[in-house]
Formats: sequence, structure tokens, C-alpha cells
Amino acid sequence: MISVGICDDDPLVLSYLAATLARVDDIAVVHQCAGGHEALAAPPVDLWLMDIRMPGISGVEACRALTSRPDPPRVLLLTSLSTTSLTEAVGAGACGFLYKDTPAKALAAAIRTADAGIFVHSPDAARGLTTRVTSRESAPDGVLRDAVDHELIHAINAGRGYDQMAEALGMSVSGVKKRVGTLMRRAGVSSRPQLMAQSVSWSTQPSESPRPDSPAPS
Repeated sequence: MISVGICDDDPLVLSYLAATLARVDDIAVVHQCAGGHEALAAPPVDLWLMDIRMPGISGVEACRALTSRPDPPRVLLLTSLSTTSLTEAVGAGACGFLYKDTPAKALAAAIRTADAGIFVHSPDAARGLTTRVTSRESAPDGVLRDAVDHELIHAINAGRGYDQMAEALGMSVSGVKKRVGTLMRRAGVSSRPQLMAQSVSWSTQPSESPRPDSPAPS
């Protein structure tokens, strides 16, 4: 059984999420609260559904405090229109981003996935966290070395999965994963969400004719 806390200052959202999860056999909502202070004072849970925008302590601040604890819970940030950047959210330790009106089955699946330690997100929700980017800059020297690298960063920031990237580029899934792993090493990050957070302000120039399965430069 996955124990879940819900933190949102909108009582209607609290009621909707709690009622939605009440119908899921392997998930138990054990705490509901309207602000970050209450979440930080609540008994431990496996996972928090945390609104980003709340008075007092924001969802990102509460997420950072919760994930800094010795035995931290997972935190899925709930987004709508937000001025929070993807970099801030990932830096706070969030394990995913969802819209508040995510359908019941998808919400339960996201909770199970996040509880297993896998980063999850709705592509639209993640893109919503990039809206603060007002200018583009070049990637650090040596990170993006060819057209395929540019295409991959563009696809990652659009929230596409490995299967989608492989199909679009005419590459194998294993080839895409290898290339993304190389990009992470060059960028000095250890996960795809961190790469997304770092690269959201980079200028990407999708290739007109990327070379399928071209070897990943070291």
C-alpha cells in the first residue's frame, strides 16, 4: 500500500484528488492539508502530491525541505499555470510533474511509478514549467556536437519518450539511449530530468537530415 499526502490550498482540488484516489486499491490518502507548513509537520508518507503555488511556503520550498530529510518521501508537483521554472522544481528534488486534472488511471499509474523511484511527467505539464525562459543561449562548449544532438535536446525538452525519439530520428531505441547518456555526461548531469532542466534555455537547431544510428561522439 502506498501512503499519500495531498497538499493544495484549493479545497475543491483536495476533494477531487482524495475522492479519485479513494477508488484505488493500492493507494491510501492518509493526510490532506492546505499549505506547506502543514505538510512539513505531517506524519511521514510515501509520496506527496504537492501544489506548486500556495501562500506561505510554496510547493517547491516544501518539496526541497521534504526531500532533504533522511528518509525522504517522493514528491509529485501539481501544476497549472506556474511561474516556477523546471530547473527550480528538479533542483528541489521533485520526482515528476502532473496537471491537477490528470485522469484517475493516469494519476494512480504516476504515483506507482514515482513510488518505484522513476521520474514521471506529463509532457504538457513539464512544458508549462519552461515558460519563464525568455531568451535562448548556446549550450556549453562541447555538449552539442552534431545535428542529432540538437534534435535529441529538442525532443527531450518537448517531453518525448525514447520510442518517439527513435522513430522520429530513424534510430534504434538503444542508440537513442546511448546518445542521451553521452549528452548527460558532457553536460555534467546524472539524469534525464536534470538534463532537461539544464538545457531548457539552450538554443536548439533541429537537423534537416540527421544521420540514423550515427555513433555517439565521446
